[in-house]
Amino acid sequence: MEVIIDCSLLLDEEDFYTQLIKQVDFGEFFGRNLDAFWDYIGLLYEKKIIFLNYGSLSNDMILFVNKIINLINESNAEHKGIDKRYLISVEILF
Repeated sequence: MEVIIDCSLLLDEEDFYTQLIKQVDFGEFFGRNLDAFWDYIGLLYEKKIIFLNYGSLSNDMILFVNKIINLINESNAEHKGIDKRYLISVEILF
C-alpha cells in the first residue's frame, strides 16, 4: 500500500497528520505529534510513504518532514536483517 503525502498542502504539522490519518487508521487516541508517530509507526510497516512536491515545502516544514523521515529510517534500522515485513519505504518526489 502507498501512503501519499502532498507536501504542497502542508502548511503546518497538523496538515501532515490530517493527510496521514485519512489513509491509515491510527485510531482515535493518536496524538498527532512526533512521539505518537513513533509509538504508532508499526501501522506503516510494509507501506511506501511518498512525499509529493517536496520542493514546495517551507523551511520549517522541511525540518518537520525530515524528522518524520528520520523516525522511519530509525525504525527500519532497528528491523534491518530481521524481517522485511517490518520495513517502511520512503520516496521523495520534487
